[in-house]
Amino acid sequence: MEKVRSLFYRTDGHGLVHPNLSERYSWQMWHPGVNSVCPEGLAVDRNKFVVRFLIHELHLYSNRDYGALVIRHHGQVVHYSITSGRYWKTRFMGPDDIRIGHVWTDPHHRGERLGMFAIAKIAETMGRPGRNFWYVISEDNLGAVRTAEAVGMSCVAHGRWVRPLGLRLMSFYEMGPMLKNPE
Repeated sequence: MEKVRSLFYRTDGHGLVHPNLSERYSWQMWHPGVNSVCPEGLAVDRNKFVVRFLIHELHLYSNRDYGALVIRHHGQVVHYSITSGRYWKTRFMGPDDIRIGHVWTDPHHRGERLGMFAIAKIAETMGRPGRNFWYVISEDNLGAVRTAEAVGMSCVAHGRWVRPLGLRLMSFYEMGPMLKNPE
């Protein structure tokens, strides 16, 4: 059984840093539709959206908030942050919670605080009482760790990504004990 160590970040959306988005960029909240399996103009990771679209259409997420915050530069997608509810891979979440991830930023646009903007804007637009936002990161993804901490999310637990028998379809996040003083 393959195991990758993960960090579990959480926020209720309050107290986050809200960086401004440079005028060079535009953003939108994308939601799936009959003719929209993934955001228009997406050149990478289309398969990630197709799989999540099927999970959404089969009502396997705990809520109907699957979508993505998409950032464009001159019309080209340079960042996306996928949002989804709880499902078999994220059973530690509450039924109304949102997971932010998979996240991607074009290498030429890294360092522009696009990830911070996306997390804060997702929490602002999708927040409601009792809802938590989760960002689960491989512990060796230092850029994502810096982003989560800079925007004000708290690391609440360590855990791992478990892939039983090496099968991706059966993989899931296993959260360890909650940290006593999340910082």
